[in-house]
Amino acid sequence: MKNISKIIMYVILAVSVVALALLFIMRGSDGHYGDISGNYAGFNGLDILLWWAYILLIFGVLAAVIMSIVNAGKNPGGSKMALYGVIVLVVVLVVSYLLSSTTPIPVKGGKEFYTNNFGLRVTDMGLYTAYFAMIVAVGAVIWGGIKNSFK
Repeated sequence: MKNISKIIMYVILAVSVVALALLFIMRGSDGHYGDISGNYAGFNGLDILLWWAYILLIFGVLAAVIMSIVNAGKNPGGSKMALYGVIVLVVVLVVSYLLSSTTPIPVKGGKEFYTNNFGLRVTDMGLYTAYFAMIVAVGAVIWGGIKNSFK
């Protein structure tokens, strides 16, 4: 099993390096990926890299969900803690969505505005959730250091 995971890891690494190389190789003659108005001449290296990121994200989420289900049967106590974590995450996502702003954002040098309310809210939700996760991570590191210093 260790050899299979190593092989998979090296394959993913190799495909990622190739996709990154294609990003730089497949640029336009002017060195850009598209013109200033956002028109793209066709499929380019950036598209390949984005699709590879989507594929990795999908497989990563699927692996996390499948392994969570597999491990839930092996360790019911750990499943309870995982369920609490999911509940906290859902609460943070809902609260951050409700706190998010729908103020239009200027784009293209201020000539136009991005006004899609759902897109604006989801972007803010993602940022607020990332801020919360960062605060929790830093707090956990500090708490662990303090707790271990008194042992």
